[in-house]
Order: sequence, then C-alpha cells, then structure tokens
Amino acid sequence: MTRTVLAILLTVLALVTFVPTNTAVAAEPIELTGVITAVGDHAIALHTRRGDVRIQVIERTRITINGEPARLHALQPRDHARVVAEWRRTRQGRVLVAHSIQVRRTRG
Repeated sequence: MTRTVLAILLTVLALVTFVPTNTAVAAEPIELTGVITAVGDHAIALHTRRGDVRIQVIERTRITINGEPARLHALQPRDHARVVAEWRRTRQGRVLVAHSIQVRRTRG
C-alpha cells in the first residue's frame, strides 16, 4: 500500500513538473539592415546580405525617414533601412513583424 501511494505521488510530481504553462515568452528582437526592394500595403521586402526577407508592418510599427515620423507608403524601393523585428506565430505560420523601420536618405 505504501509503495502504491509513493508511486502515485511520484507520478503526479513528475507530471506537474513537465506540464508546460501558458506563460508567454517574449521573442528576442532581431536587427536587420539592407535595401528595401518592395513596399506593399502591410509589408516590405528587404534585401540583406543573407538574402531577401518579407517583413510585416503593423499599426504599432514605428517608421522614420531621416529621424522624422513617416508612414509605410512613404518608403521607397532602394531606400537603405534598419529594421528591428521579431518572429511571431500566426495561422499562416511564422512571420517577421517590424517593431521599427529607420530609413536614411541623402539630401540632394
């Protein structure tokens, strides 16, 4: 009887220890630099040294051009950009979502 109770307690302890919680873990932001190759309604395409990447732009994405606030439609192909983004899971799979997009244009 004692062995049975001990076995049950150890089994419960093992299950409780290994059951994942629903606590969300914040994704680590990543920094990308490159040249914008396309601008869409809710995304940009960025050509980096490691290849091309599509980055989703959401309402909270902070966009600046030469340090001034800007909107997505103001970005242009061939703009050099620094993007801070994170991977997020969606129904369509993992997508890269921009926190911020900084563009520097030379004045001419």
